[in-house]
Amino acid sequence: MQDYIINSFQEILDVSWCPPDTYIKQLKKITSILGDKNLNEKKVSRLKLLETTNKKFDLNKVSIKYFIDTSAKHKVYFNFHEKNNIRDAFNSWNYDGFRDIILKLNVEGNLKEYLVTLFNPIDEVDIINFIKTQLIESDKKEKILCSLFSAFVFHSFQLRDIYNYFNNLSHNGKNYQSDYYSFLKSNFGHKFERNLGLSVIKINQNFINEFSDYIELQSNIFEFVKQQYALLSNHCYFAIKIENITWKGKNVVWDLYSDIVLYSEKFIEEKTAKGYFHPSKIQEATQNYIEGLDIESASFDLCNTGFTYKDCIVLTDKQLNGSANNRYQYSILLLFEKNERDEEVIPCPACRSMKVRGNSYPVLGVKSWECYNTFCYDKSKYNRGKRYSLASLIKQEAIDDEKSLILNGTIEKFRLDVVGNIDDDNVIEFLIRHYSLFGDNVNLYHFDDISDKLDLGRKIHHEKLVKSQVQSDNFYDIAFFHRFALVNSSKKNKEYKNLSSIANVEVYNGDSFFVLQQFQDSSIDGAVTSPPYYNARSYSQWANIYCYLYDMYNNAREVFRVLKPGSYYLYNIFDYFDNENNVVFSAMGKKRMILGSYIIYLFKKIGFQVTENVIWYKGHIQGNRSNNQGNISPYYQAPLNCYEHILCFQKPSLKQELNFPDLIKVHPVVKMIKGKNILGHTAPFPSEIPALLTNKLFKGATILDPYAGSFTTARQALKNGIKSINIEMDLNYCNLGLDLIRKESIGKSYSLF
Repeated sequence: MQDYIINSFQEILDVSWCPPDTYIKQLKKITSILGDKNLNEKKVSRLKLLETTNKKFDLNKVSIKYFIDTSAKHKVYFNFHEKNNIRDAFNSWNYDGFRDIILKLNVEGNLKEYLVTLFNPIDEVDIINFIKTQLIESDKKEKILCSLFSAFVFHSFQLRDIYNYFNNLSHNGKNYQSDYYSFLKSNFGHKFERNLGLSVIKINQNFINEFSDYIELQSNIFEFVKQQYALLSNHCYFAIKIENITWKGKNVVWDLYSDIVLYSEKFIEEKTAKGYFHPSKIQEATQNYIEGLDIESASFDLCNTGFTYKDCIVLTDKQLNGSANNRYQYSILLLFEKNERDEEVIPCPACRSMKVRGNSYPVLGVKSWECYNTFCYDKSKYNRGKRYSLASLIKQEAIDDEKSLILNGTIEKFRLDVVGNIDDDNVIEFLIRHYSLFGDNVNLYHFDDISDKLDLGRKIHHEKLVKSQVQSDNFYDIAFFHRFALVNSSKKNKEYKNLSSIANVEVYNGDSFFVLQQFQDSSIDGAVTSPPYYNARSYSQWANIYCYLYDMYNNAREVFRVLKPGSYYLYNIFDYFDNENNVVFSAMGKKRMILGSYIIYLFKKIGFQVTENVIWYKGHIQGNRSNNQGNISPYYQAPLNCYEHILCFQKPSLKQELNFPDLIKVHPVVKMIKGKNILGHTAPFPSEIPALLTNKLFKGATILDPYAGSFTTARQALKNGIKSINIEMDLNYCNLGLDLIRKESIGKSYSLF
C-alpha cells in the first residue's frame, strides 16, 4: 500500500520523485498497522494536498489582499478572526463558507452580492504549475517535496485513525477527540486546568489604613503576591490597582510600585537547568566589572524568577485633552503574567504526535517544542517541524473561541498605557475582556462595588485580603541585591577642568562618578537628568543589568552627597524592552524592563525619599506594540507605551516639599527631519522636564545634570537665571551642548540676580 501512496503523490504533482528511505520505512509501518481500509478516497487526499500547498506557499496572497483592499474601499473591514476564515475559504475552495461570511455582514444586499463575486482562489492547474516552477528554481527541492509528501501521507488516512496512530491512543487508553483543545483537555487536563484565570486586587486608602506600619503592609502584600502565583493557572494574569494613597502624610504609590514589581519578578530563588540559565558567564561578567564583589553572598548559581512584569498603566481622573498645566489625579494598574517554566511534553497540535523535542524558550519561562514526526502535515515548506508552546496554544484557543472575542470599545479605550476618565467598572471590564477567557474563574479583591453585569461569561468571585501577622523574610537581603547595590570606593586620579567660557554654565568632560568627587558636600541646590538607558544606545552598553545598576547606584550616591538637604533630584527613566542578561543572553530574555522600580529601590537605599512621579505623557507616538492587526481576542492586546517616569527624589530635611504636577503632556523632541538628525544627539529630552525644577529654584541657585547629553538642563537653567553644572562623558556632546547654548544665547542676556 505504501507504493500506492507514493505513486498517487507522484501522479498528482506530476513528478518522478521518490521519498528517502527513512520515509519509506516509516510509511511501511503505518500502512501495515492501519491497513487500506482506513485510507481516504484519492480525491480527498488530493484536495488536501493542494490545500496544504496553498497554505505553505501562501498562493492566494494576492487574491486575498485584493479582496480585503477592495472591501476596505467600500468601508467594509474584517477582524483577525474573519480574515482567518476568509483565508481558509480561499485555500480550500470553500465558496459556500466564504459566501456565509459575506452574508453575515451588516451592509447592503447589492454590496454583499458584489463582494461574493470577488472569490477568486488559485485553481488546481496553477498550483501544480507553481510547484513545478518552484522545484526547478529552488535548491531546496528535496525539502519541499518531503514537506508536501508528509502532508499527503497524513491526509491519506482517516483523521481518527492517523491521530490514534501518532498518539498511541490504543496503547495508553487516551480518548480520541476531533478537536485538538478538547483532546488536550480530555487527555492532558492538568495542562489546561484554569482553576484561576485572572486575579485583581485594589489597594486604596482604606486598605492601607488597616496596617500599623509600612513593613507590615509590605509583608502582607508580598505574601499575597506569593499566594496568587500559587493559585493562578499557568500563563494567566495578575493585576494590582494602586490608588492615589498616602502613608502618614506621604505619597507611597511609587514606593509600593517599586516594592511590588521587584518582589513579583524576583521572589523565587532556584537553581535551574543549564542551557536555560548561564550563572558562570553572568558571574564572570559581573565580577570583571564590579571590584570587591562578594561571590558567596551574591550566589550567582541562584536564578530569580516569579511573575513577568507586563505593564504599568496610568489611569487618570479626567480626559487627556487639556493643557500641560492641568492637574491630574491618577491611579496605576500593574499587570503581571505567570509564566512558570514547564518541561512536560505536550503533543503536536497538528499531528498529535509526542515525537517532539524542546526547541527553546521564545520568552522567559515559556517552553516551546518542535515536532519531529516525519509525517506531520504542518511542517514548513522547507520541512521544518511544527513549533508551538502551551502559551501559544492557549492564545490560539482564545482566537478560536468566539465567546471570548472583545466586541466592545475596550481595545480602543486602552490603546495607550495612559488612559483618561476611568472608573473601577472600566478597569475590571478591560482586564476581564483582555486577560481572561470565557468560562474562567476570576478573583476580585476589594472591588465590592463592581457592576453585576461585568461577569462577561466568567465566574466572578469577590474576595478580601485577610490581614495577617506574617513577617516575610527580608526580601531585600536575598543574593540578587548583593550583585549590584555595592559601593564603588574608587577615587578620581585627576582634576577635571571646566570646558565652558559661558558665564554660569560649567561643563566637565568625564565619568560623572569621578567628576562629582571634586565638588563639596551639600553644595548644589537641585539636579535633573535623563540617564543613559541600559543598552538602549551604542554609547550606553553594559554586560548585564547588575553592571548598569552598580554604575547608576554609585553615581546617585555622589549626587546625594553634593545636594543640599531638602534639594530635589528629578530623574527621567523609561521601562522599555530589553534583556537584563542575568538569566540568558538570547532574544528570549527580552522583556519589559523594570528600570523605574530598580531606580526607586537604589535611591531609597542611598537615603533619598521618593515624593512623587510626574508622568511624562507623550501622546500617541509611533510604535507597533498595540498593532494587533484587527485581532479582537484576549491576550493579543498590548497598550502602546506613551509615557516615561520623571521620578522626584528629595534629600531629606525639614524643608517643605515642592509640589510638581501629576502629569505633563509634552511631545518628544523632534530630532529627525528627512532622515537627518538636526539636533546632533540621539536621545534628547524636552526643556519642559528641567523646567519643572528650574521654575521653582531661586535665581542664583545651582543645578546639576550628571548626564548632560544635549545640555537641555543647562539651556533651560540659563533661561531661568540659574547656574548649571553639566557633566558629560562624550566630548563631542560637550561641544554640541556648548554650541547650542551659544546659538540660543545670541541677542539675549541672562541675569542670575
